Amino acid sequence: IVKANNLAGAVDRAGVVEIPSQYKRLGDFSEDLAFAQQDEKYGYVDRKGHPVISFLYDWAESFKLSLARVKFNNKFGLINKSGEFVLSPVYDRIDEPVNGVYVIYKNNFYGFADSIGCLLSEVNNINSSNEKATELTNGKWMRLILEDEQFLMNKNGKLLSEKEPYEEIYIPRYG
Repeated sequence: IVKANNLAGAVDRAGVVEIPSQYKRLGDFSEDLAFAQQDEKYGYVDRKGHPVISFLYDWAESFKLSLARVKFNNKFGLINKSGEFVLSPVYDRIDEPVNGVYVIYKNNFYGFADSIGCLLSEVNNINSSNEKATELTNGKWMRLILEDEQFLMNKNGKLLSEKEPYEEIYIPRYG
């Protein structure tokens, strides 16, 4: 990634210009696409700088697991490499994935979604102390914090202990 005249472009390893300096911002290539900012909107370009996903977003990041977090109309969602939403832009925040599991936030509550955009839990868990995503999931277990009780749930929806809720429970470090 290079900048000239305050605009970003890209050169190859030999210094040959691949993408002329034409974007306000240009991200690193991931999964053959890079986010780019044109005027005030973000979209995605290929390695030659050709737009692949339209410049529609308020913010965008690099693709991971064939998905990218984007901000559209001031809400966050997940898109695939075709630019289709796999998780609608209705969330206040979406954390980076932890082993394929996203922590999603809406109206001071959180829940979980997987890497194909399926909801793994309701978005009804209390977000009280701004835990990091890694404190809420390890990709295998998800920490559910309800009013006075906490549970661990696996990706199939099975609770670690269905009979006994705990005042506090934490994500296992191993397993």
